[in-house]
Amino acid sequence: MKTKLRQIAESAILVAIGTVLSLFTFQGPWALGGGITVCSMLPLVMIAQRHGTKWGVLSALVYSVLQLLLGINNVQYAPTALSVAGIIVFDYILAFTVIGFSASFNSIVKDRRKAIVLGI
Repeated sequence: MKTKLRQIAESAILVAIGTVLSLFTFQGPWALGGGITVCSMLPLVMIAQRHGTKWGVLSALVYSVLQLLLGINNVQYAPTALSVAGIIVFDYILAFTVIGFSASFNSIVKDRRKAIVLGI
């Protein structure tokens, strides 16, 4: 029980750190806007590496919902309800949840550093 509570607390803190880091963006000369964030995905990779792929995917899903709530005004550009659903699924839910799979290569590659680089 104590271990699970520690795992939940650690994941919540790392998701919060990732969320705060995602607010610091570098705006570039891209045509449709967007930006580059400073290491906002690194806490999600750390969760997946420490607690495994299942927990990493679950934490990344929570992070994706937070990013969706923070960036909900981005769906106002969609002309139809189908494109709103596409933006929500592909730009938020799927895009961020895939980061949780970064620990998938730990059992395949023996060297831990190589597995982390390959997973990222």
